[in-house]
Amino acid sequence: MHFIENRKQELIVLILLVFISGAIAKVPFLFNIDPELFYPRNIGTIVFPTLITYLSLRYKFNLYIWLIYLVISFITIIFLNLIPGGDNSDTFFLSSTHSLFFLFSICGLVYIGGIRGNNNKRIDFLHYCGDLIIMSGLLFISGGIFTAITIGLFQLIGFNIEDFYFENVVVWGLPSIPLIASYLILIVLFAISSRLFELGITPNRLALTGLNLLVSFHLLIISKQLLLLVLKKANTNNILNSIVRYLPIYVIWTAIVVFLFPIIFNFK
Repeated sequence: MHFIENRKQELIVLILLVFISGAIAKVPFLFNIDPELFYPRNIGTIVFPTLITYLSLRYKFNLYIWLIYLVISFITIIFLNLIPGGDNSDTFFLSSTHSLFFLFSICGLVYIGGIRGNNNKRIDFLHYCGDLIIMSGLLFISGGIFTAITIGLFQLIGFNIEDFYFENVVVWGLPSIPLIASYLILIVLFAISSRLFELGITPNRLALTGLNLLVSFHLLIISKQLLLLVLKKANTNNILNSIVRYLPIYVIWTAIVVFLFPIIFNFK
């Protein structure tokens, strides 16, 4: 198994895996398969085999162990595609949703180095999960804003590109989010967080931690409204309100950093 040795190789691998995830996501449009039948059963197919592969290459995992984890993943995915079920099946809903957690747990095993991974790696994985949620949320929100602007601009000149944009941009973009988020975390953010409290609490580290916590909580609020929007229990105004109503919290935090930090840390 050829491992990642430098950043250039990692980018090449990342681009290849993003392409594979996007190609799988395009299957319903290429082969005239009902998307409502395909996606509930194959979200795991789109996301996790490539993520498992990326983490395996990143952490120089044994080829045979990597294949075992991939086989377990595909057995889960094949099972979901074989069982009967639909909107009215509670067991199918439970199987499909819990399969995502099961497949993500396999990613966790890869991350910590297998079942016997040490406790420090397990704690690191929890950090990775939190960072992955935050970074994926940021990428998702950024992509959503870019999508809304793009579609809106084309509508202004009389072109309706929603179907084309979804089939050729969104379908490729969404599956890439976990991979790109992982790349950003493992190369940049994880390096910062792993050293955050190594030498004790400093003004910079505390400011960074506080901001991360604020952003994490804000993203949870926005994600809730996005979920309600998908379920048609909210509208875009609710999402906008969840964004702007949180802004005073950032103002308060910046005021704390400006006026209290110098006193707390004795002007150091």
